[in-house]
Amino acid sequence: KDGFDIEIKGSNLVCGDSMAVRLKFDRDTVTDVCFESDGCVISRAAASLCSEYIKGKVRDEIIAITRIVSQEFLKPLAL
Repeated sequence: KDGFDIEIKGSNLVCGDSMAVRLKFDRDTVTDVCFESDGCVISRAAASLCSEYIKGKVRDEIIAITRIVSQEFLKPLAL
């Protein structure tokens, strides 16, 4: 927990998974990522893959990725 600049917590009300993600930055670039998960194997695997993917990315890239994922995956859930 120490040494990270940002901590984001979230949970899925449908399945009960919860997660905390921590990011460390050097200026605008992600230098380290860690997560703690109380969830299924699939959510942990996804968090692990995403953690590796965002290392080395800058904040604007992460924001853009988040918007795309939200639009593409949450759009089918809208009624």
